[in-house]
Amino acid sequence: MKKRQFIQLAFISLIVIVSMVYYSQSKINKIKKACDGGDAKSCTELGGMYYKGEGVSQDNAKAVQLFKKGCDGGNALGCSNLGGMYYKSEGVS
Repeated sequence: MKKRQFIQLAFISLIVIVSMVYYSQSKINKIKKACDGGDAKSCTELGGMYYKGEGVSQDNAKAVQLFKKGCDGGNALGCSNLGGMYYKSEGVS
């Protein structure tokens, strides 16, 4: 009986993990699409994801590009984050 319960628990855990990965990729794709469409807030959010490596590969240079795009679009947080990247010399040359 314990083996069966373990298998059921493992199966449920796998379903939850797969759902989370799908949700994350779906969310990332929506944010990318919004950024490509000129939404400054989405560009800043995506930049933060690249900076932290959340759902995407960590890439400071890409984060800088996206923070700049967000800042150029009028997002104050994008400007602040971009300034922080320059201050810490992360992703800039």
